[in-house]
Amino acid sequence: MMCLAASVIGMLSSKHSVDMSKKLRALSNRSVTARLQKMVNEGAIAYGTLRDRLKCQKDLAKVILMALIATEYKYIELDEQQVPYIAGTTMKVVELVEAQRAYGWSPEEIHLQHRYLSMGQIHSALAYYWDHQQQLDADLERRFQYAETLRQAAGESPLAKKLRAQGLIQ
Repeated sequence: MMCLAASVIGMLSSKHSVDMSKKLRALSNRSVTARLQKMVNEGAIAYGTLRDRLKCQKDLAKVILMALIATEYKYIELDEQQVPYIAGTTMKVVELVEAQRAYGWSPEEIHLQHRYLSMGQIHSALAYYWDHQQQLDADLERRFQYAETLRQAAGESPLAKKLRAQGLIQ
């Protein structure tokens, strides 16, 4: 995979392709993605161009493009749809925020309920939320509206009908 990564970077930076290919063969994937990130940040290559050129090499492209979508928050990553989630887990930031809102949990209580999350991950997720509150609140509202639409479409459950008939609920 490293030779492939080196050839991709060489292809992207044609001026220095020979030198860069030689140097990159010895580097780790993290170094390769860091180099690509630097090229994008410095304007040496546009992100869209990088994405288009890497399409033919899907496995490498996915690894590299995911690395390029890193955030300034140590424990937060964005997936392909730009949804923030806690690195190393499948928990989305909005799911953690929903739990905090629903139960009124402090970060310490969240940690007690989700032992697989470190306090650093929890605080990073909450910091990400507060810095992107408008965007994430819109996502929370969209999720709520979707769930409400499904609930209304499903109608009343047989159990609720039975309890209502017995006068146990209104």
